[in-house]
Amino acid sequence: MREANKKYGILKGVSSCETYSDGEIKSCRLNEYNLIETPYGLLVPQYEDSEARRKYKDSISFYENGEIKSISLNKATEIEMKSDVYKAERILFYESGEIRCIFPLDGKVTGYWTEENEYELAEKLSFDLKCGKLDNKVINIRFYKDGAIKSITLWPQERAKIKALDQELEIHIGLSLYQDGLLESCEPIQPTPIETPIGTIMAYDCESLGINGDINSLKFYRSGELKSLKTSTDIIEITNKEGNITIIEPGSKTHPFNNEIKMTVPVTIEFEDNSVSFTVFEKESYQISDYKFTIKNSAAMMKSQCASCIEL
Repeated sequence: MREANKKYGILKGVSSCETYSDGEIKSCRLNEYNLIETPYGLLVPQYEDSEARRKYKDSISFYENGEIKSISLNKATEIEMKSDVYKAERILFYESGEIRCIFPLDGKVTGYWTEENEYELAEKLSFDLKCGKLDNKVINIRFYKDGAIKSITLWPQERAKIKALDQELEIHIGLSLYQDGLLESCEPIQPTPIETPIGTIMAYDCESLGINGDINSLKFYRSGELKSLKTSTDIIEITNKEGNITIIEPGSKTHPFNNEIKMTVPVTIEFEDNSVSFTVFEKESYQISDYKFTIKNSAAMMKSQCASCIEL
């Protein structure tokens, strides 16, 4: 079967195809060699299914305007970006044509090919960032339209050290950056003391799932100042001018698969101007200058019963 795309012409060896209402190709699988010309070079969509580890899914998909939305490459291909040259097995694009995300590997986890096998196959990549140098195996790198790095997602086994708030932070999962390269967010691997406008708080999100590095619990303003964090261990006592005390502490919820297990719900703490807000199940806000804040760290780590948690 042959199908035409209004921008890229005839695609050979279309074994299955999904179209938009106007008949234009939405996505398809290929079983013949095709060469696609892009601003990033000539790309060959996946057409062979000879590797047991490779996902056999849509070889290529398109936006309604005809631009490539995603492409699974037949072989790992070098892609030159603003920051470096990366090998890619799968690429996602913006509707305007720029690369949105690069996956160095795109294997499937089966009984014959495990996540550990895929991790061992991954190569370390080096990043010279404003917040520090990384030398890690990554799942993907996301980009802004101008080619600047937007976020980096690490393999679950990976750890990295970066600089923020005049201290060294050990992180996992990943980090996100502003378009100018300044640190936007990261994920501490363990409870980490962070100086805040209301005192020192142990920043740690026991619910972090490790899906991607786009959104993390420790966030910063572009100025480098603290924007928000989560704590899974700390109790905050808030005293007003009359001496009345309000207690903010991590909550708990029932495990979705076991009613006998309770999971910790972290406190999200956000700072803006002279105010601070706390969210467990509902949001409460306070003017910092009107209250006294006392931070108490719980003696025992309140652990969430999820795969991403670590024993301390």
